[in-house]
Amino acid sequence: MLLCGILSLSPFCSHDKCCQIRVDQPRELTVHQGEVAGINCNHSITTYDRMFWYKQKVSRDTGPEPIISGYKSAEDIGPFRMTFIKDKLANNLIIMDVQISHAGTYYCAVSDTVRKGTKTHVVKPLVSQHSCKFEQVNLYSLSTAGTQSVYLPSPNLDPDRPQPLNQFSPFPKSS
Repeated sequence: MLLCGILSLSPFCSHDKCCQIRVDQPRELTVHQGEVAGINCNHSITTYDRMFWYKQKVSRDTGPEPIISGYKSAEDIGPFRMTFIKDKLANNLIIMDVQISHAGTYYCAVSDTVRKGTKTHVVKPLVSQHSCKFEQVNLYSLSTAGTQSVYLPSPNLDPDRPQPLNQFSPFPKSS
């Protein structure tokens, strides 16, 4: 089976300092079941005390759940590992032996010590990994204005016009 990952580059900023955060990451991620997956998180916050990774299940029936965190190192938790880059402004989430159950939305966050640990900046936009149950089937994810739609091409329909499978918004609606 194939896990198809799509990266949505939507900023999670509410003030100017947050919007100056630099994030570098791959545009797309494709992983076969049983392989090792790596998601990188690079940031520009020099005064941080901890990096966190969260996962939100595809079903979205619960909020993001913490999966692993650390500063210079982290203990492995199940299939999840964190590797830290020498300058400490980057790390990788490693998922060993990827399974369908790993599908979800992954978030990277940094706790800023300047804010005394009371504010967490999300510096890794979401990565959606959707389970492809049939070989040769690809999922497409398009992001516009905070809404993400997932499309699945159907063999009975025009393959150039993907049909909506599911639609959700990763951001709360403003009143």
